[in-house]
Amino acid sequence: MDINEVLNDIEQKLVNLKISNTRKLQFRCSGLPICPVSWIFGEAIHEGDIPSKEDFYSDFYTSVGTEVHLVLQRWLARTGLLYGNWRCENNIPPSKKVSKVLRDNDLGKSIKKYKRKCNYFIENCTGPQTCPKCNSEMVYEEFVVGDPETGLSGHVDACFVCNDGFIIADFKTTGVTKFAELEEPDEGYVEQINAYANMLSRPPYNFKIYGLGIWYIQRDSPRNSKVFLWEKFSKKNYEYNLKQFKIIAELKKSNYKGIHKYRICPDIDSASGCPYQSFCFTPKLSKLVRSYFDMRK
Repeated sequence: MDINEVLNDIEQKLVNLKISNTRKLQFRCSGLPICPVSWIFGEAIHEGDIPSKEDFYSDFYTSVGTEVHLVLQRWLARTGLLYGNWRCENNIPPSKKVSKVLRDNDLGKSIKKYKRKCNYFIENCTGPQTCPKCNSEMVYEEFVVGDPETGLSGHVDACFVCNDGFIIADFKTTGVTKFAELEEPDEGYVEQINAYANMLSRPPYNFKIYGLGIWYIQRDSPRNSKVFLWEKFSKKNYEYNLKQFKIIAELKKSNYKGIHKYRICPDIDSASGCPYQSFCFTPKLSKLVRSYFDMRK
């Protein structure tokens, strides 16, 4: 094989390589809106461990999105408007005494293994923050919010100071094509940030929320961005999503009777992205669900 054939072979193997994984069913704000029927099928067919495929592209886009979040939070902290918790992640070398013992025992190369994170923590203030212990720039730590009754939870990307309250923001990375066509935020993202605002407005935070924003950033050109802002969050939508979780519990108690009434898709065509599309609109849906649970016994 010549060099071009080798490179083509590498590229094909990279593109075609897929790894099978599973993900746990979780009540996450990023998974809203929740469909009770889809959730129950996930439990019935896969016992809550939903099969998924990971490949080079999915790993690439997820990793890029994570790094974009970290860079945004680091630089927004330096504006003095980002509010949250702060942790020092500076590596502290071992003490002189420990270092001497390592060197005396000819283990000098192992000194790096004895480094530890400073981990000094400051909460509920604006950045940038400097660690009082080691004088390093501290890292923004996202607020973790949750509903204790249903277990719905999430991580808030950013809280910006506004008057005597806050603007809640969520960051999304996107490609060139979607960015060009983007005229309004995705429904799921709106539900996600709406849930964050509702949780932050309640104990233990009790934040006064002046606005919500979804900030889209083009992956390969960060100067291209679109921000969708609105002032009020919907308590009605949030309560509806919490109710969906409670419906799941009620359906289990009723042996899934009347489960078809709780589909969130109006017809089979609108469920094109759902892994349970072929099951969901079959007659006698409750009987089908029970049969899957019976097979596991």
